[in-house]
Amino acid sequence: MASFIDRDPQAMMKYAADATAVVNDMGLTIRKVEALLDACAPELDGPTQVQIQKLHTCCASYFKQMEVYENIAGTIYQKGKRLFDIRNGG
Repeated sequence: MASFIDRDPQAMMKYAADATAVVNDMGLTIRKVEALLDACAPELDGPTQVQIQKLHTCCASYFKQMEVYENIAGTIYQKGKRLFDIRNGG
């Protein structure tokens, strides 16, 4: 197993930025779907509205989980930046 100092700081920062972008894109897509369903909900029957509420509950749970991934990506980015600065005399 490689030690922290042997990692490529630029690759770490790129990975973190890419992971954050994917999480944000997925979140945006889900929020758009939720908004579209909410706009159509008054025209739908009761059982469908119940399912929409269940979807909102699942999405809320998903967003909490994705927040953890965003925090991890941020930590990886900061560690990569610090390592980059150390290696470049900063």
